[in-house]
Amino acid sequence: MKIIFCVGLIFLGAFSFAETLPQDIQKEILQSGTGVAANSGNRIKVNYKMWAADALIENQKDLWFTLDEKKLISGFYQGLLGATKGTRFILKVPSHLGYGARAEGDIPANSTLKYEIEVLEVFGN
Repeated sequence: MKIIFCVGLIFLGAFSFAETLPQDIQKEILQSGTGVAANSGNRIKVNYKMWAADALIENQKDLWFTLDEKKLISGFYQGLLGATKGTRFILKVPSHLGYGARAEGDIPANSTLKYEIEVLEVFGN
């Protein structure tokens, strides 16, 4: 069943759900996971693809990092909080929670970022 979280619940379809996170981040769950929920300070391993301005910018496999809001863009950090091993989701991050008005490599200024993320592992502190 597809569920949109906003003010209330709206039932829309099958097998995935989207949730609106704080500050305009959108997250659509494609597959739910199990186990430890990712929190700040946890080590996490993911596969992800990132698009900006409809162009694929990154395709990362088996990427390990610490979930640290000081080292990740805010929208990416917030979108990963609570994710569990096996979770697959689409994350849409507005410009003000991404790179904002500055261009970053192939990412144009003021870009909304779209990620497809698969959580492979979550390790507690």
